[in-house]
Amino acid sequence: MARHDRSPFSAQDTLHETNDPHAQPARRCRHAYSFTPNFSLEAGYADLGRIKSDAGRLRADGWFLDAVGTLALGNDFSLLGRVGVFDGKLRRDLNGSQLDGSVSASERGTSYKLGAGLQYDFNKSTALRAEWEHYRFDALDSTPHANLLSVGVNYKF
Repeated sequence: MARHDRSPFSAQDTLHETNDPHAQPARRCRHAYSFTPNFSLEAGYADLGRIKSDAGRLRADGWFLDAVGTLALGNDFSLLGRVGVFDGKLRRDLNGSQLDGSVSASERGTSYKLGAGLQYDFNKSTALRAEWEHYRFDALDSTPHANLLSVGVNYKF
């Protein structure tokens, strides 16, 4: 059974590795407040990494606020589901010029994010989480998206 600590605060840092030799890993830091054992709000910052190719570079990052639901499965495992809002910044630098003559662009946009995961509680304050998150951007006259797979340690204090 999933445990709920009396203190509702927690923090997590995660890293995502990729096989692309030109990419930089994504990072996420979040802080949460648990209202009940099954519901919390999480706020944080996500650096979704940098991708570099012959055409140029792309970087994405931003702030998020999520509502997270937890369903205890038994034997210290829980399912996680999240939905939230993401205020992200998308930056692109091209090698060569675009039709309008510019080589770089940057814009902020607010959109949604979704996620799901599995958590294993080692004890009432420490857990291991594996999660998938989908971030959508509304920036640079397009709606690109990013998926983040992460494994991290969750600590409640």
